[in-house]
Parts: sequence; structure tokens; C-alpha cells
Amino acid sequence: MSIPVPAADPGDDAIEPASPVPAEEAQAEQTADADSAEETETTEGSEDAAEKKPVAGRVVSTGGGGAELVPTRGNAPAVHDGDDVGFLSLGLRIFWIVKEAARLAAGMHKLQRRMESNATKARIAAEFCAAADVEEQFTAMIMEASAAHLRVARASGDLRDAADSMEFKGRNFSDAHEREYRGVYENVKVSRARQPKPGFNRVK
Repeated sequence: MSIPVPAADPGDDAIEPASPVPAEEAQAEQTADADSAEETETTEGSEDAAEKKPVAGRVVSTGGGGAELVPTRGNAPAVHDGDDVGFLSLGLRIFWIVKEAARLAAGMHKLQRRMESNATKARIAAEFCAAADVEEQFTAMIMEASAAHLRVARASGDLRDAADSMEFKGRNFSDAHEREYRGVYENVKVSRARQPKPGFNRVK
């Protein structure tokens, strides 16, 4: 004789089966999650690239104790007169070389004066330390710093002299270029005939 078993009462602890999610909604949620993850990776990659991108004119570390100067792009406007070595193009290039040489010379002059001042201050500090019987190793370190500043000052002076020479020679070249080729350029500009490439015509 079988005894009927009463059905269990679900009560409060029963877990109701989850209602099935439509396939379209599930696919939309997966697509949204994928797009969000891709956007996050792109943003992080952009931030990393921005952090690693070198800034022009800055000294950056190359690893292993080395460093290099990131070149600064020139601000010279582009002039197209039919050839890269045409009258206007060459004249404009020399103009910007002269301008940048003058700027470099002025900057090196300021750096030289600052390094000389720092060297003097360090030397005076070392003399005070010696008079006060400070440990010799610390006094020697201050004197070495003074000597290092003097070396930088001398190197800055050498670079300033080189920039001054470049500016002087550039101005002379620009003046000679203007005197010799300005007339040719003006004549070619009004001529309808096709002209040979630069260097073919000899100017006397």
C-alpha cells in the first residue's frame, strides 16, 4: 500500500525560477559590455601614449643613464617658388638659421652667467664650511659642485661663440645671396619662358 506524499510548501525560502531573458536583450547587453571594454582600453592607451610622447625641446631619459634632447620643430613658414633651392626658399631658410642662431647665443649667454654665479656661491659656501671646521668630505663635495658649474659655464661660452659665428656668417651669406640673385629672380618672375633649374645660369 503506497502512502501519498504531500507536495512541499514553497514558503518564504523558495527560489522562483528566473524568467527567461529575450535573446535580443541578451545580445544587446553583450554588445554594450564589449563596447564599454573597448572604449576603456582605448582611453587607457591614449593616456599612456600621451604620457610617453616626448615634448619638443625637453631632455628625456633613454635608459641606462643616458639622455637626449627632443628636437623642436621649426616655425618657419613654407614658401614654394618652384624648387627647394629657389631664391625665396633658400633666402627664408637662411633667415631662420640666423634667427635661431641669435636666440641660441642669447640663451647660452644667460646660462653662462647663471652657472658662473652658482659656482661663486658654491665656492663661498665651501670656504665658510672650511672656516667652521665642517667635515672635509662635505666641503669637498661643495667644491666639486662649484667646479662642475664652472665647466658648464665654459661649455656654454663655447657654444655661445659658435652661435655668434653662425649668425655672423649667415647674415653675410644672406646679404650676398640677395645682391647676386635678386635681379635674376625678378627677371624670371616676369618672364613667360620656362627657366632652367637653379645652378644652370651663372651670374657674373
